[in-house]
Amino acid sequence: MSGVDAHSLIHQVFHALPEMTSPQGQPVGAVFGFARDLFYLLESKKPDYLFCAFDMACKTFRHELYDQYKIQRPEMHVDLVPQIRSIRRLLEAMGTPVLECQSYEADDILATVARITASAGGRCFLVTADKDCRQLITDRVACTTSGGTKSSISSRWRRSGESGRSKWSIFQPWSAIRWTTCPAYR
Repeated sequence: MSGVDAHSLIHQVFHALPEMTSPQGQPVGAVFGFARDLFYLLESKKPDYLFCAFDMACKTFRHELYDQYKIQRPEMHVDLVPQIRSIRRLLEAMGTPVLECQSYEADDILATVARITASAGGRCFLVTADKDCRQLITDRVACTTSGGTKSSISSRWRRSGESGRSKWSIFQPWSAIRWTTCPAYR
């Protein structure tokens, strides 16, 4: 099982790659980078299952807990908005499931699927730059982390099992997660 934090990867490739445009002048750099990384993941990891988790454009349960949550986050770059629509069309054409859940973020979905997969004896490979997902690392769950300005999955650190837990000082897998499982994925 492989799960991709779509917005995380989209933002990484958008900022890491040079500006690219289609023959019609539309920005396409994030679409190119996302597709390239997704195909690399499919070819190198050969997952039995693949899904992409998206954040929804709404407040999450974290906003209820802390009203200043992500208040300083800048607006999405104007050239990125149409590319997200294109990436969604790409995923639909590829038959890749897109998971979203009202009031939850993509990393909550990744955590939910990773926990269910690991509990069932499966293995899960998560693609995200979200450092909170490091706490998911076990012998059955591996995560990628950002490789600085490097833009492809192949150039990112991979951590799993004890090496990941010790590298990032994670002592009890799953312990820091507030398990508020998305109702849609129970």
